[in-house]
Amino acid sequence: MTFLNEDLPLRNTSDIGTFTDKEVMPIVYGDMSKSLVPLARLSNTEFVLDGAVERITAVWVDDSKTTAYAVSTQFFSDGKPYTKIELSRSVGQNSKVSASLFGKVSPINGLLLENPADIMNDILSVASISNLPFDYLREECASNGIRIAGAITHMASVQSHLDEVAKSCGAIWSTDKARLYPSTPVGRRTELDIFNINTIEPITSSEGYASAVKLNYDYNYTKEQSSRSLVLRASPYEYDSIIEIDLPMVRVASIAESIGRRLLLRFTSPKFQLKLNTHVRSIKTLDWVKLNHPELPLEVLGVEYLDAMVVSTDKSLDSPTNDIFAEAVIPHQAIISVVSSSQEQRLSENASVEYQYVEANQQLIVTVKNANGSPLENAKVSINNGQVYVTNKKGIANLPVTKGVSTLYVQFVGVLAFSLEIYL
Repeated sequence: MTFLNEDLPLRNTSDIGTFTDKEVMPIVYGDMSKSLVPLARLSNTEFVLDGAVERITAVWVDDSKTTAYAVSTQFFSDGKPYTKIELSRSVGQNSKVSASLFGKVSPINGLLLENPADIMNDILSVASISNLPFDYLREECASNGIRIAGAITHMASVQSHLDEVAKSCGAIWSTDKARLYPSTPVGRRTELDIFNINTIEPITSSEGYASAVKLNYDYNYTKEQSSRSLVLRASPYEYDSIIEIDLPMVRVASIAESIGRRLLLRFTSPKFQLKLNTHVRSIKTLDWVKLNHPELPLEVLGVEYLDAMVVSTDKSLDSPTNDIFAEAVIPHQAIISVVSSSQEQRLSENASVEYQYVEANQQLIVTVKNANGSPLENAKVSINNGQVYVTNKKGIANLPVTKGVSTLYVQFVGVLAFSLEIYL
């Protein structure tokens, strides 16, 4: 058994046999069919992933797609599965082999693991830790259509990997519970018999407030950076800071936007940290509590009571009371809008396209590049097969566009015409 603060015991190629290099075997979750994950090398023809996956959709050798490969499920000595991709031709030792795929499936029902709660419990099973009570988070994510996808490719603590999954769906978790970070109280609230409030501290630091948030998502594991971003702004608030958040396992713009909206409501609202004492010992971390006490500034805030989320508890065995540390947020009404969104996507082994939407003037800035990342001049670009624009020496064309779902068309001499849906 591994503890939460210890490294997640990822498999490596030495668990299969003796090889020149010992490489970590990635664990892949969710729909990564439009992304690439580097594979661990057994030999110049054999490459592997940990776990049984739903299916491999494409294999790339460096920047070239290959169809000459076979996929099989193999087993470690302890009977657990891994996936092997065998190429029909040997590749060079310095060649990078990666795959697009639908990732690991549940050993219980064979379904794709893409609900954040299921992924978190699978990580715990890799560490031989019993499942935690994440049922509430599973239901929340299912009802909100939140599905994530990504890969574990590096050594880090179990807790760090769980944090990364939770952050990718806008959730908070403890060993008692996990839930999406809400803008308003959800579920049952416990009214406490408060007999002592030790501290009431408004959160006033700039780190706690922002009127804009930048979300980096759709992480590219071959380039080791996010390929898309989204900026949301709340009005009429004008805080000086913009908070930048990485969502490494989010692939879809609508999910990134929904997470950003919830977080931005928190960043624009007054917040208080409270330490109090109560006889109610059943309260757990992440429970909602209802607070009404003469020491609370309820009249100043214009509310009859405070809703607070429990951050931590301290139940001493020799005391009948429960010390609670909680955070209360007074939600403000805010108009939240998408300021800009950007994306970079490979068109083929010969070209890629990056676009950024600027809401202020409803312009789509499109940049077309070759395989080496250099700009492609004179590429033809259009929206919904409308007016054709030509890229300049920097590979850039500016197109007027309206919000919604559109199709971006790109064509260049020597490169086939490509189209991709964009969501603005």
